[in-house]
Amino acid sequence: MKKNKIKKMLAVMNMAILTFSLMGCGEKEATGVTEKSSEAGTAVVESAPRKETVEESATVDAPVQTEPLVVYLNDFDGVIVDMFKEATGYDVEVVVGNGAETMSRIAAEKGNAQWDVVWIDSMYDVYMLQESNAYDMLASGEPISIIWPEAGAPGSTRVAAISASTNQLEIAKIFVNFLLEADTQQQLIDTGDEGYFEPSVEGVTLKAERAADAKLVVADVIFGAENEAEIKAWFADMSAQ
Repeated sequence: MKKNKIKKMLAVMNMAILTFSLMGCGEKEATGVTEKSSEAGTAVVESAPRKETVEESATVDAPVQTEPLVVYLNDFDGVIVDMFKEATGYDVEVVVGNGAETMSRIAAEKGNAQWDVVWIDSMYDVYMLQESNAYDMLASGEPISIIWPEAGAPGSTRVAAISASTNQLEIAKIFVNFLLEADTQQQLIDTGDEGYFEPSVEGVTLKAERAADAKLVVADVIFGAENEAEIKAWFADMSAQ
């Protein structure tokens, strides 16, 4: 394996942070977001230059919900349902699984998707020691120190995507915009041990115990997705040595 490829793999094999990133190809403008579609059966959305607030999205021509929005995710499942309900009045049903489990579930449901939104880091199950685990160990009195490499610690990017077959498109967009709100990200950081991540918007304060000079190296999302199997195989080989 080439050295530059290994460097990219190192950048995705550990989850030190999460950010909120939306990606795709083929655009169509929609209120507050840019809708994009792909052959994988998803419509992915990005925040437009002027993004509506959650309150605006939920009150202007507010869609009527007849069933919960189904969200596939791998963390924050203990808080996101109540947070979204309180902010918008809409119900969410979460299906929890690690990255590999969730992506396998989506692949198996091709042509009959059971999800509306996926919000996940697909490389989640490839780390040995996540940042939140390290801080938990420190808080519990373990004799360790957290040292951030000068070159930066590996990080990964979280993505959110909307199913192309969802019948709750407007509510799904509201949910994605909700994830991008500074208040939402602050609440996720303040909630508990899953809140060690780099916010994607301004106006969010990191956990007090997190090093102010922490430097993160975040991998390219598309590279990680296209080379996931090879990255996992490489990581398994290295961890076994």
